[in-house]
Amino acid sequence: MGLTGLVRDAKVQLEQDGLRARDTNVGFVPLLHLDGRHRLGHSWELSWDFDGLAAPQGRALDLGLKVLRDVGDGWQAGYGYRTLEGGVDNDRVFNFSWIHYGFLALTYRY
Repeated sequence: MGLTGLVRDAKVQLEQDGLRARDTNVGFVPLLHLDGRHRLGHSWELSWDFDGLAAPQGRALDLGLKVLRDVGDGWQAGYGYRTLEGGVDNDRVFNFSWIHYGFLALTYRY
């Protein structure tokens, strides 16, 4: 449990027929951080992490889940899923995105 500092560089730009509208903003956003691990037997482990916070002006959420298997002295291999979601809703901008992806993991602990 802890805090994460997100430095975001937000740019929204629209162009059509030679016209352009653009809004830029750089800022620091403090996020709550949680993570954990759970053994699923002798060689398997479930790992998760979360960074996020919501406010009336917008939100930022980052959640990851991994299944890992011990493959050697200190080594683990596995796969996972991560989702990133967030955006802003204020008087000038309404912009949200939600991204999902899978990944392979190789970790070493000493």
